[in-house]
Amino acid sequence: MMASQRMLLISSLLMLIAPALSKKPNLLFLQCDEMDGRIVDPRHPLFKVAAKPNLQWLMDHGVNFVGAYAENPLCAPSRASMWTGRRTANIKAWSNVISLTGMVGQPTVADQTCAKVVGYGADFCVAHAAKQNVTTSLRHEMEAAGYDVQLFGKMDTGGGICDTCSGSGYHDNGDWIRLPSGCNNSECPEYFPGDLIHSWAQGANISKPIFEPLEDPYNRWIWENNPAGGPFRNDWKAIQACVDYINNYDPTSDEPFFLYCSVIDPHPPYYTNATWLSKLNEAQLNATINATRWQPWANEHPADRYQASSEGVPEQEDMDLRFHLARAWHGQTAETDYMMGMVLEALRNSPAFKDTYIVFTSDHGEMHLEHRKVEKMTHYEGSARVPMIVSGPGIAQGVVDPTLISLLDIMPTWMDFAGQTPLPFLDGFSLLPLLNLSSKDPKPRPDHVAAMATCETVNAGHFMLRQGDWKLITYVCPNGEECLPSQLFNIATDPWEQHNVAVSNPDLVQSMDVLLQAQIDTAQVMQEIDEVGHVWAKNWMAAYTTEQWQAQFKAAFYNYDADDLAKFLDWLNATKYADNDDTTL
Repeated sequence: MMASQRMLLISSLLMLIAPALSKKPNLLFLQCDEMDGRIVDPRHPLFKVAAKPNLQWLMDHGVNFVGAYAENPLCAPSRASMWTGRRTANIKAWSNVISLTGMVGQPTVADQTCAKVVGYGADFCVAHAAKQNVTTSLRHEMEAAGYDVQLFGKMDTGGGICDTCSGSGYHDNGDWIRLPSGCNNSECPEYFPGDLIHSWAQGANISKPIFEPLEDPYNRWIWENNPAGGPFRNDWKAIQACVDYINNYDPTSDEPFFLYCSVIDPHPPYYTNATWLSKLNEAQLNATINATRWQPWANEHPADRYQASSEGVPEQEDMDLRFHLARAWHGQTAETDYMMGMVLEALRNSPAFKDTYIVFTSDHGEMHLEHRKVEKMTHYEGSARVPMIVSGPGIAQGVVDPTLISLLDIMPTWMDFAGQTPLPFLDGFSLLPLLNLSSKDPKPRPDHVAAMATCETVNAGHFMLRQGDWKLITYVCPNGEECLPSQLFNIATDPWEQHNVAVSNPDLVQSMDVLLQAQIDTAQVMQEIDEVGHVWAKNWMAAYTTEQWQAQFKAAFYNYDADDLAKFLDWLNATKYADNDDTTL
């Protein structure tokens, strides 16, 4: 063969393989809901409660970031923050009743869920969206980078991020507030108006639960013999859609994929069955419960007493209740592990595997009755910590990394994996430098993470800063003042957070609070929430007759009494805002 012919052949071969060499990596984003990050931390006693063979495989084949935190430990704000890469304080998506209120990139179009809420309406939603100023999302950036974006399962963001999701299978359109089927604006009431009242009228101090108390015989939050296992059957549809997508992957395609597989488990109600309970080490579960016995009611932090009351948790410790609720939740984690394993097995059997990066995480944790708390909405470790495991080409295997990171890091990390420079206004940082991979993120990572929680079970905003072994939690009331004692914990020496040492470390509290305020203007956040809350309350009341809205108010709370309505009206009338008559903000 002549030299010129050889060169032509080599050039032809290079042209054939060039697309494969230059193709961007595939990206697999696995997410569950409400998974306490400590259960995948091999240093923690909770790690040994439930068998997690599939997540263990991922840990063995990647980097396990055991210092990962939710930016806001509640479903809608956490996911809105994660999908926009911005703090909930900055996008004003503060709780489960106020997520992304306008279409991302189209602020003059109301989010379809927001427009249905009584007291909001399209004008309110569009006005708030202008203040949120959300111009893009992870989905939009992945599409702009040339990815086939497939989003299956729970979204819970608002903003229309999945209103036009393509592909067969189960899609969640992103609804972020609990509304009955077919509800259109004032044609029917909110499903749980207590969520709205609790969230907006925090200054009213109505510490009543919106469900039956946990020990009530009519409470249906714990069911350990559910034939179906977990309560969310659409999870299986989402997982099967992901498996089908991977099985149909075309290795000759030039288009990489961004595949999001999201489930609601392990999430209340706490339903499971013997299949998943068989995966538990109940002796280890009992050991963790015995290590976290409750303090006497009078000794609890006032924020914890209020939250326990508003969640229907009994004042007296019930060890049987604690065991069965935690047992059911851990059973749900075993089911979640199995579902994640279905997707991982499909990927391992696919030619896409060698070119795919994987991230597994949760939107927040679960308290499973530690500190008298259920669900999330607090900055104790059970609620605030999340799993974060990253695996893929060139990533070290079997590494446990304690670096403090946040769900804010999700969007810049995926952009970095996609070869894009993370947007300068994002509040998080790419994980690629920590993975020893080439990165386009120029921002240096700080040595701390900050978070907030302003939701339906609190009467003051909860704000957190974690730096080194220390965690500071401060409490700011709707008037913008710190109104409850701060908490300071050394997580290394006090992993269950049972010894508040704030009083004996005033200088450390002050220095950490300076860092916290640099990240989140806590007074401004609380004053904004209170002002918008007043607008909502007036709009909501105006949508009904007095008899109608008062009937809804009374039905919103378990064991309602007249003092609750009086507190609400006192809050509504106590503070006057200049724009109170402008119901569209």
